[in-house]
Amino acid sequence: MARPKTFNEEDVLDKAVEVFWVNGYEATSMQDLVDAMGIQRGSLYAVFGSKQQLFLRSLERYGAVVVKQFLAILESKPSAVESIALFFTQLVEHIVTAGPFRSCLVTNSAIERGLTDTATKQQVVRLLNALEKGFDQSLQRALSNGEISPDLDLTKGAQFLTCSMQGLLVMGKVCTERSVLEGITQVTLSILNNQTTRRYNMTTFAVKRRLPGITMEQLGAAQQAAIETSHQLTEAGTEVKYIRSNFYPGDSSCTCIFEAINKDAVKAVNEKAAIPFDEITEVLDLVP
Repeated sequence: MARPKTFNEEDVLDKAVEVFWVNGYEATSMQDLVDAMGIQRGSLYAVFGSKQQLFLRSLERYGAVVVKQFLAILESKPSAVESIALFFTQLVEHIVTAGPFRSCLVTNSAIERGLTDTATKQQVVRLLNALEKGFDQSLQRALSNGEISPDLDLTKGAQFLTCSMQGLLVMGKVCTERSVLEGITQVTLSILNNQTTRRYNMTTFAVKRRLPGITMEQLGAAQQAAIETSHQLTEAGTEVKYIRSNFYPGDSSCTCIFEAINKDAVKAVNEKAAIPFDEITEVLDLVP
């Protein structure tokens, strides 16, 4: 008659996860596992099978515990963008301090065994897909909240964030300098930055002018002045962008198109122009 188990399976599996996480697969011996798990070799084989089978169970357990904790960060704040930023901030913190998120068993396994063992590759892909799905859901939430531009491809964005996370973890294996890791994070998060959000929140305006007696040289100079003034105001913190000018020779008029945070910003640009304007109107779409 087989002896009943005298240990909690999840508890001893967590200890196996720790061994593989620290040592990797190849450098871990069965004796290392027996010693760390605190069970008899016969019990280990009876319950978990071979070293390979135990490793795959450990990856599965890692996903159920650690990857789940990673994903919870992405739902931790009302703002999806802030949740994503917190995710990377905490990731850097754990890399720097060698905390419980040090490196990543998924990353380590992909590097060590992804090309040589099909079963490991399948587990790694499954866990990376779960992380990618978490980022995708966060980006969907950010879009619904009006935090990011609708121009952002959410699928590619989620893939990019997943790749950036893994790259940061690989980098962290050889570099734990906080400023370097934070710099990488800053560039990663730039796809969600305020420049994108401001563009999403801007409105399109049409500025109409009458042009009797105005030469093309004067129009060109006025156009260049509008562009330069737009840049100056944007750098000073008032977001405004010159788009283009449409000329109508038939009635000697033109319409200049701007995107801006408000009408006052467009007025500020055009009040400095050499050619006076008649009116500024908000439009739903760019004037053809």
